[in-house]
Amino acid sequence: MKNIKYVGFTSFLLLLTLVSGCTGTSSTSNSSNSSAKPYDPNWQPGDNALADAKQPSVKNPAGELTELGMMRKSSGQNALPQKGQANILVVPVEFLIADEGSATENELITSEQREELEQAYFGASDSVKSFYDTSSDEQLSLDGVVSPVVRLPKDFATYVLAAANQGNDAVISEITDYIYQYLFVETETYYSHDFDSDDDGKIDNLVIAYSWSYNSWILNSSYDDVLSSFFSESTYLSPISEVNSMTWTTAKVDDEHDQKQYIKEVGRALGLDYYFDQTGYSDEDGEAKYRAPLGGTDIMEGAEGEDHNPFSKYQLGWINPEIYTPSDLTTDKEITLERGDSVILSYAQTGIFGEYLMLELTDSAGVKVYKVDSRLARRNDGYYYPFIGETEYTDSQYTYAYSNSSTNPLYTYGIDQNYALVSLLSQKADNRYMTDSAISFTDDDLFKAGDSFGTESIIEGFYEDFRFDGDGSNGPKLGIIFTIDSIENNSAKITLRRAA
Repeated sequence: MKNIKYVGFTSFLLLLTLVSGCTGTSSTSNSSNSSAKPYDPNWQPGDNALADAKQPSVKNPAGELTELGMMRKSSGQNALPQKGQANILVVPVEFLIADEGSATENELITSEQREELEQAYFGASDSVKSFYDTSSDEQLSLDGVVSPVVRLPKDFATYVLAAANQGNDAVISEITDYIYQYLFVETETYYSHDFDSDDDGKIDNLVIAYSWSYNSWILNSSYDDVLSSFFSESTYLSPISEVNSMTWTTAKVDDEHDQKQYIKEVGRALGLDYYFDQTGYSDEDGEAKYRAPLGGTDIMEGAEGEDHNPFSKYQLGWINPEIYTPSDLTTDKEITLERGDSVILSYAQTGIFGEYLMLELTDSAGVKVYKVDSRLARRNDGYYYPFIGETEYTDSQYTYAYSNSSTNPLYTYGIDQNYALVSLLSQKADNRYMTDSAISFTDDDLFKAGDSFGTESIIEGFYEDFRFDGDGSNGPKLGIIFTIDSIENNSAKITLRRAA
């Protein structure tokens, strides 16, 4: 039996009782596949296996779910583990080409491009693997292989027309199912256990890397929206066929941005939210606008930055920040924040799923202040409710009540507040909440030596009488004032004081 670990289960139940929600029960839909066969250490590829297929170096990987992973699993979103080991299968695909001789370079994937994908995902440096080795402090090891090129059974135009009629998700599901059946069943090229870190009978993450680029081909102007959606890189967490999560992305590794897109999509497969605005909205002139609560600085927002932010790492179980509440501060307390460290300030011990501030020293330029509202909503009888009561975690489904989008995805369930899941607070105090247009976060927004937060009469500063979101009208006060005393040599001295 594989050594599968579920990190912090008891503490998770305790934490959930501290988060507001409602009573009631509902069933989950993600129980393990009881028909999954035990691991066979003597498995070999079948007689029809693709000849040039590499096998993963880590056989039968074992992963661990943290509290984020268990929360996602409650609603059937069980993809990559947050700790331990996992293998990713990257499959470069080409669409059916009726006339091989007329194929263009945009329709075919070369051996060089396969090698580039191999490096981008699993190389010893500058890869998805090396990024997550470092970001997780070696608590998560992601490996895997790039498969031989798979030729899909239909041409590109057929899939696009089907997407126009049936929806993009239906077509992606069809392609995913074809690839799984072809590689794992018909040809027996790969063994599902080698890509299933929790033995639920489904592979953790399948990356489908398509050969076309959006600008290389136009079917008809009336299909522009379909084409845009079809070429949009994204990760689907709802199980498809025998696949727990599927990433749809480009096979063209053209620049560093493409590399970070791969990293971002793996972050989604780990259970993180996208932090960019997925809905947008139209102003009074009908012009589309989007919000940017993190100011275009984050991997999960615009595929920018060099690392995941501390809130992401906290969810993934990679860091355990010191937490300070007003009751901890009977006298002034000076703390030291090293580069890469973070601390949490809150009105109470809320746990991961709550409201709090996170402070992070970026470098000598200043301190970032993140505001988090990661309270949960509970699904009961097909409806989501704000989380306000006793929990029956094993019998209920949960999701974040808020996101970084302009429109709350749970709006139709009556959760009409639209607080940011995570946002950056500017030293200039001009983005306490999400604004109506994208914010570009710069060094001018960082908190620097001499700056204060949560001012009272004897301290000059910003965000006086700071309150969290709460019920929208009278949220709890932070109850803490902090001052950046000094920043030098990648170390910040910060004084915490209980507010009067």
